[in-house]
Parts: sequence; structure tokens; C-alpha cells
Amino acid sequence: MKIEKTLLTASGILVVFLLTSCSREIEGTFSGTLRWGFETQSFYVDEEDEAWWVSPQKDVFNKFGEDYGLRLNQLGEEYAAVLQYRVKMKGIASKRGEYGHFGMFKRRFEVEEILDFEWIGKDDQ
Repeated sequence: MKIEKTLLTASGILVVFLLTSCSREIEGTFSGTLRWGFETQSFYVDEEDEAWWVSPQKDVFNKFGEDYGLRLNQLGEEYAAVLQYRVKMKGIASKRGEYGHFGMFKRRFEVEEILDFEWIGKDDQ
């Protein structure tokens, strides 16, 4: 009987934790793959099984934007090409909802700082 009560209590705590963690903002530093280009601003976070919509702040993305432009020129690409980067970014992931292009993303990621980025290559999808 005591084991059953303990398991029931632990299960209840887990359910409450899962429900509250899904509905709150998450602030932190995240690593993953950034896909960037025409109508594409997606961040595939290492710790998650979903992509987040990236909400760019111009002052934060200046250095990244310069690199993106240089890569397009090197590849001889138009503005519509989608490039992939390995990134480490600090910011706030929104509460769960519908974000980005046609609401395809479950979270919006507001980038406060790009700590590191490295070009992976062109995304041919």
C-alpha cells in the first residue's frame, strides 16, 4: 500500500512537471543547427526533437548576416538559398504555440546573443 501511494504521488508530480514545462518560457543557452534563408529561420535544438522559429534581432544577427551574405556570394547563389550553420545561441524559447511560417513551429526562439556559429553547407531540401 505504501509503495502504491509513493508511485501515485511520483506520477502526479511528473504529470504536473510535464504540463508546466510545456507551457512556460525557457531561458538559456542552446546548441543546434540553424537553417537560414528565404522564408526559413529554423533552429533544430540538440536537446529537442523539434525545430523552433528564430526571431532575429538585427543587432544580434549583424556578424552572422555578414557571413551569410559572403557564403551566398561564394556559392554564386541568389537570396533564396537556405544555408545551414552549427550554432550556440543564448535566448528565450517562448511558450508552446504556433509560430513562424504558417504556424509550423511549436516555439519561437528570441535570440539574445550568438555565442558561436560555423557554416555547415547549403541545404538542398
